[in-house]
Amino acid sequence: MVDSKQTFLTPSVMIGAGKSSTLQAYAFNLDHVRKQLAHMIIMHECPLSIVEHLGFKRFCYALQPSFHVVCQNTIKKDILMIYEVERMKTMRLLERNQSRVSFTTDMWTASNQKRGFMVITTHWIDDSWKLQSRIIRFAYVPCPHTAEVLSEVMMDMFLEWNIDRKLSTLTVDNYVIKSSIEKVRDSVAYWTATPKREEKFEDAAHQLGVFCGKKLSLDCPTRWNSTYLMLLTAIKYRSAFGRLRLKDPQYKCCPNDDDWNMAIDICERLKVFYEVTLLFSGTSYPTSNLFFKSVREIKMKLSEWILCENFVVSDMALKMIEKYDKYWENSHGFLGVAVVLDPRFKMSLIEYYYSSIYGEHGDEMIESIRRYCFDLLTIYEGKNKNDGASASKPPASTTEYPTLQAIARDVLAVPVSTVASESSFSAGGRVITTNRNRLNPKTFEALMCTQSWLAALENGGEATIPGNPFPTINDDDKDVEECVSGVSCVTYVGDD
Repeated sequence: MVDSKQTFLTPSVMIGAGKSSTLQAYAFNLDHVRKQLAHMIIMHECPLSIVEHLGFKRFCYALQPSFHVVCQNTIKKDILMIYEVERMKTMRLLERNQSRVSFTTDMWTASNQKRGFMVITTHWIDDSWKLQSRIIRFAYVPCPHTAEVLSEVMMDMFLEWNIDRKLSTLTVDNYVIKSSIEKVRDSVAYWTATPKREEKFEDAAHQLGVFCGKKLSLDCPTRWNSTYLMLLTAIKYRSAFGRLRLKDPQYKCCPNDDDWNMAIDICERLKVFYEVTLLFSGTSYPTSNLFFKSVREIKMKLSEWILCENFVVSDMALKMIEKYDKYWENSHGFLGVAVVLDPRFKMSLIEYYYSSIYGEHGDEMIESIRRYCFDLLTIYEGKNKNDGASASKPPASTTEYPTLQAIARDVLAVPVSTVASESSFSAGGRVITTNRNRLNPKTFEALMCTQSWLAALENGGEATIPGNPFPTINDDDKDVEECVSGVSCVTYVGDD
């Protein structure tokens, strides 16, 4: 029997913290172990039922016989308790923050259910000038997902978190995409439908000397980025599809030359947006100052594509320019300020693009940005005077140019993309895993939000992103398969 009060010498720093450790006395603490078990389930997306697994119970008993693994309902209560504690910490963090806060929204779907979840993420720059992000809601949204329903969820969040007065900007996602490459999609779906077909496809590619390095992956029709990645891979296997058309009489959806030419044309255009989106999807650096230059270059590309001989491309470009002009008019002023705040560009970049795009009206547009900057300066100077009497002594870093610093913190914290690149360009991004899609929506929200907050804690308060920053069970299984595939024999030493 182990004495629970017995102490041992252990490192004082947690594994993974990346710091030097010192030895200190340690005594077994049941509450601490239960808390760490809950953290493990949250961080690595383990199923709650793991506490009922016989192998896991035996493993825990071998580590510490004094620890009796709790049941599934108890660990669920522990997780909800951690969620409430971390939620209050995050609310106090946002309350203490002196700058404005930007928001992004995104929709996630369950992998085998027609349930949608709205993810709301906050973004701001703290007093140490670090870009911060936190998921604060992972709310179940019943169908239909109309603008009215989503707006109601947003308003409830603002009132619940008492953060409406700090709102800076709101960036939302667009869920609609039209495709003209159905044959390519159907072909990919056909050859990835079963393991036997996948093996047959790989054999055909090998015989033709096609070594792409990536397997076929079916896209999500509502995610243009996944369509781009699907096309990029499928085009490299073009000859394999043709070979299999001659061998498999059931394969009737093989693209012809015109289909492939269309796919190549579309893929080349999507590459422009893919690269820009990768740039916009960063979470460790400001993106608002990068928006202006990239979007203006897109406008120039669209103007070129209108003249394309491919009717589908020219029609697509024409519709995109209509959307571009509609939404750009409502955002160019604020995002122009972000460029002015970038010491590499200041007004020079605005003067160049506006002069080249608007011609004789360029001077008028340039002057509008200049006026916007001065108007913003006046607003913030007035705010500083009003807050001066009640404000505490500012940090030393803000005593020089305080108004400019306040503007920079609010403007540069604005994200121009709703999704981080890590989840934006994964084939399964923004899809809830099988382990969790049957959970109660409140429990699921607690798991996802707390995961974001714990990730920030592990990173020393740095930015966290939508999705899981920690390796999951599924990720680990994939890595094991890749490692074991090159091992001819593995010998295990059995228990005596």
